[in-house]
Amino acid sequence: FDQNQADLVVADVNPDGITVTNQKVIVPKGNDVGRPAYPNFSPGNEWIVFGRPTQGARSTGNGKLFLVGTEGNDLVMLEKASSDNKSFNPTFAPLRAGGYFWVVFMSRRDYGNTLVGANRQQLWITAINDPPNAGTDPSNPPFYVRGQEDCALSENAYFAPDPCIEEPNKVCESGIDCCSGHCIQMGEIKVCGEKGPCSEPGNACESDADCCEPGTPCIDGYCQQVFPQ
Repeated sequence: FDQNQADLVVADVNPDGITVTNQKVIVPKGNDVGRPAYPNFSPGNEWIVFGRPTQGARSTGNGKLFLVGTEGNDLVMLEKASSDNKSFNPTFAPLRAGGYFWVVFMSRRDYGNTLVGANRQQLWITAINDPPNAGTDPSNPPFYVRGQEDCALSENAYFAPDPCIEEPNKVCESGIDCCSGHCIQMGEIKVCGEKGPCSEPGNACESDADCCEPGTPCIDGYCQQVFPQ
């Protein structure tokens, strides 16, 4: 697992849950320093984000972050996010928001004047333009996840939505709060309910046609406003 020679490969998992078929190399190891490691799929499965550590799969050497299409297309380094060359193990948030994908990763970079020269891996988050700019770096400068200043090493991070509200007529903010997928305006408040003739912004959908308002396409299963970059 900690070898220095490996490719990034996708495959179909067979019904037994163990064996795989149709293996396809997405990013070969090639002649670049390090090898692709710790891949993670975007919410809609269009993209894969991964790191390229220079010491096997460990985060003790140098490392950059990369983005690639699931067919091996549009490979790009996330230079703004990993300009420190000490970044590893990226993970997508399960939903896009605000016109961006959101990725958490660990880095040994300095944090202001709080962690200077500590070389301690901590969690950072970057926004990636949605859609990513073809041929250019779509990442943005990362920000630090507070609360780690007095911790030891931070390891792999994963996003998880809060448990959904099963009971109807409970107060909510958007469809993701409700198990039904729909947060309905009732007077001055919103409550969990059922879908009407169409899906309001923030509520569950299967296609763009389900969404009530123009400019709110169905993204990752919810009608979401598209923001200009």
